[in-house]
This record gives sequence, structure tokens and C-alpha cells, in this order.
Amino acid sequence: MKTRNKMLDFINIEGKVCAEIGVFTGEFSKEIYNRKPSHLFLVDPWCHQIVGYDEPCNVDNDLFQKYYNVIKMWSIQHDNVYVFRMLSNQFINFFQEEIFDFVFIDANHSEKATYNDLWDYWNLVKYGGWLCGYDYGHLEYPGVKLAVDRFKNDKTIGFDLHIPEENTYGFQRK
Repeated sequence: MKTRNKMLDFINIEGKVCAEIGVFTGEFSKEIYNRKPSHLFLVDPWCHQIVGYDEPCNVDNDLFQKYYNVIKMWSIQHDNVYVFRMLSNQFINFFQEEIFDFVFIDANHSEKATYNDLWDYWNLVKYGGWLCGYDYGHLEYPGVKLAVDRFKNDKTIGFDLHIPEENTYGFQRK
């Protein structure tokens, strides 16, 4: 789990409103929580997807249910953690623009899904906030790099961050 911690060290999220899109087992959710955000929203469908999600983490529904149960029980112990069992493009409909200080995307790694997530969540990030993600440059997930590079070219970005040894990326909204 060390791989994303440098990014969290760089971006101060203490007292901030944060979201993790694509939670899976919740390991990174706990790393984010340990940085003391004011609110942490966790979004994942926790279900096997038959179409458009051919990845190793697309496990069977029984295993997804176990992961969800563990996250749900953990979240009940923390009054500032909110779990949403839904797709990333469904969650965005709950909020107006500019609510999050930090959004971390590690959901569907296809180029199309990653690109859509980047656009969808960019408008929910406050000015000065961060839109970040994982698996940039990872050989198993070429769609992430393609989508991130395309997004970067399509959008005027205030600052971008890339930590190669972590395969992480981030954009600060200016």
C-alpha cells in the first residue's frame, strides 16, 4: 500500500472533504482516513460487471459482497465516512459543483471510463482542490494513461503531479 502514500504526503487532506472512486477492498480508504479528512465518501458498485470491465479486480459477486460488508462495518465506526454502493457516474448526481477538496479515482481503468470520470469529477473539485488517480503508466491498464493525457490536453489545468514510481497522477484545480 506504500505506492500511493507519497501523493497523500504531498497533498494535505486533513480537515478536507474527500472521495475515493473505486474502493475495492478499502485498503487505500483507510490510508485516506488516517490523514483525518473532515468527510470521506467511498464509491464503488461492489458487483461483478459483465460488460466493459475486463480487469483482474472484477471479481465474482460473492467476493465483492464480502469486501462491501467489511467496508460497511468499518464505516459504521466512523461518523464521517459515507459509503455509496453505485457506479461513479451515478454518484455525481448527488452533488452540485465544487464540493470536494480531494477526489481519488481508481475505478474502471478503460480509457473511456477513466476519461469520463475525470471530466465528471473535475467540476466537483473545489478551486485549489485535487483530482487524482492511480495506475498511470501501468502496463496492465494503458487506458488510464491515454485518458489522463487526453484530459490534460483538453482541459486547462492549474498544476499536474505525476509520481512515476507510484503510477499516480493528480491535477490541482486553479
